[in-house]
Amino acid sequence: MSRISLNQAVRDQQSGNLTDAEERYRSILAREPQNIDALHLLGTLLWSRNKSSVEALGLVLQALQLRPDAPVIRHNYASMLTATGHFDEAIRSYRRAIALKPDYAEAYFNLSGFLKFEPNDPLISEMKALHAKDTLSVADRTHLGFALAKALDDIGAYDEAFTHVEQANSLVDRPFDLEAHEVHVAEIIKTAQRTLASQRRSFGNSTDAPIFIVGMPRSGTTLCERVLAAHPAVYGAGELTMIGNINAQMRERSTARNIGTIAAHLPHVQAIEFQRAANACMEMIDQRAPAGYRRFTDKMPFNFFHLGLIALLFPNARIIHVRRHYMDTAVSCFFQHFQQGHGFTYDLSSLGDFLRLYNWLMSYWTSNPPLQMHTVEYEALVNAPEEEARKLIAFAGLDWHDACLK
Repeated sequence: MSRISLNQAVRDQQSGNLTDAEERYRSILAREPQNIDALHLLGTLLWSRNKSSVEALGLVLQALQLRPDAPVIRHNYASMLTATGHFDEAIRSYRRAIALKPDYAEAYFNLSGFLKFEPNDPLISEMKALHAKDTLSVADRTHLGFALAKALDDIGAYDEAFTHVEQANSLVDRPFDLEAHEVHVAEIIKTAQRTLASQRRSFGNSTDAPIFIVGMPRSGTTLCERVLAAHPAVYGAGELTMIGNINAQMRERSTARNIGTIAAHLPHVQAIEFQRAANACMEMIDQRAPAGYRRFTDKMPFNFFHLGLIALLFPNARIIHVRRHYMDTAVSCFFQHFQQGHGFTYDLSSLGDFLRLYNWLMSYWTSNPPLQMHTVEYEALVNAPEEEARKLIAFAGLDWHDACLK
């Protein structure tokens, strides 16, 4: 009976019916508290909802303790350790997963991101031997291609690295609709010009806790958040989907009323809707953040599309825009295999087009700031960390703390 219920729960989870899947997993565990599959899968489900879930981490750890030689469980546990900042333990867990399953391409890929490879690193020869096999799935060949590109780039074998990353990118089928994005950006600017009038400042939640860190992927948003989150008064929330979700929900409701699409819905949203959405965001942050926090950071880079919405939700929020040299940003994106989305990063032409759109929109926001804005040059933050870190903390409205340099 448990196996039938488990299979149905897995089908529910795969189809996106997470509520039913969670209920089935919990029902199985109520009868069989040490059901390893249910512990592991419920943990991964809860983690997909909240990347800081203590319960999720505990469930997967319990499954791993019951079956320490399970490479998939060990790999997923390592991914959770990565997200919670336990990098050394994550590296050990990825290595153990590979030892248990020497053809574990995804584990090689995730491990490669932590390492600075040397020319004689045995992992490189292991990955090359595995990559040469004709029996690899597309997913495994993709993971290994990106991992090898990272390793070969580290040791200075740039031509070989680019060959591998170019092939790996060609295997990823994530289309990018340039025309739709051009229309999107144009409508964002048009809507912002008529929506963000002074009387809208009374909308939303008046808290000054939010700091939104925006920019291109691979531009330094993570480094910027680390500096801020090292301050005892700042909660680093990571990349939150809350703003994008709110925008999608508001757009869906507006579209259903034939009001418009993309960004055109915002002028028609009632003030109470902004307030409710903003309050719900703060309730979620309050549940996750440590007691006594004064600021929280959301480093979802693509929130630069939603600065107008953010201004209506949180009129006292702060925006930090992180910029990096366009060439470095593009190469870094091309060498990165993202978990989902980011269709523009898998083709150099699309990367150039997206960078152009990003620059167009951010030039508008910089000239017409809807909120307090501070621009960070990634290169300056790397080369003069204390000077730039002090500017960040001052912009956040906080007193300096030496922990921000550690």
